[in-house]
Amino acid sequence: MVDRHSMLIIGKYFQTKDDYINVMSVCKKYYGIVDLYHFNPFPLLSQNDRTMFTSLETQHIYSSNDIIYEDVLQYVIHCEVSYDTFIGKEPNVQYLHVKFTKNDMKRYGYEIPRDPAIKSIGKDCFKSSSIRLMTIPNNIYHIEEQAFFRCKSLISITLSTSIKILPKRCFAECVSLQRIKMNYHLERIEDECFLNCLSLNHIKIPSTLSYIGYHSFCNCKSLNSMKFTNSDLILGISSLEGCDELTQVILPTSLTILPKGCFSQCHLLQEINVNSIQKYGPGCFYGCISLPFRLILPPISLRKVLL
Repeated sequence: MVDRHSMLIIGKYFQTKDDYINVMSVCKKYYGIVDLYHFNPFPLLSQNDRTMFTSLETQHIYSSNDIIYEDVLQYVIHCEVSYDTFIGKEPNVQYLHVKFTKNDMKRYGYEIPRDPAIKSIGKDCFKSSSIRLMTIPNNIYHIEEQAFFRCKSLISITLSTSIKILPKRCFAECVSLQRIKMNYHLERIEDECFLNCLSLNHIKIPSTLSYIGYHSFCNCKSLNSMKFTNSDLILGISSLEGCDELTQVILPTSLTILPKGCFSQCHLLQEINVNSIQKYGPGCFYGCISLPFRLILPPISLRKVLL
């Protein structure tokens, strides 16, 4: 049987009031264990919830549905708030999840604060702004959709080392974007992320990247080469369609499927390793007029696409 002190530690990870009630009903020595907590491990949604914690000093607020009590010393806010709300906080309030929003950008400028409480960039945050250079600090773990959409003056961006996913249309139509420094923790590039980034001429794909979404690099007309190394790589439909300057693609030897329109209209594509490919989507190499006849094409299905 777990001793009282150990159960007190375990109880920190319980998520509902019923979890504590069930434990206290199992054994008498666990009865009243919640009296020893100086904070609430689960939301306080009623007065009955509050009466369970006779020693409450710090109230943790998990959502807008929580009842806020004034007879405590400090508050820890788990729900997401804007940067503007964060910097106007009272001394006894701690925010755990702060988002830098479009309104924050308009009020405080383009530089994202390096405070560890600020963990995300909001949807459309920098959309259509005149920003030219951006370094996303390492305290940022999450970027929402279209955060940098149509930033036509953006030239270079360095990603936070904490980001694992680039969302849908994150940098789409950033027509002046030339360089992006990716981190070695990036796992996914979602649909249309770099769509119509006409000036993007080189990108180093990290070995951790395993998913390239639909139209993710479509019409990146200055890209000249791409190298993918992740053995679990999945390429989305038309993911590199219309990359006019693309001449070389290196694929992982474990890749067996190229989807519909994957390299369609890559007019200058000359070198690509396809020995491991077993299935080809319709129009996979449509318009790739520079592919040499000496390219080894084991499956007859690919021959039909190219001829």
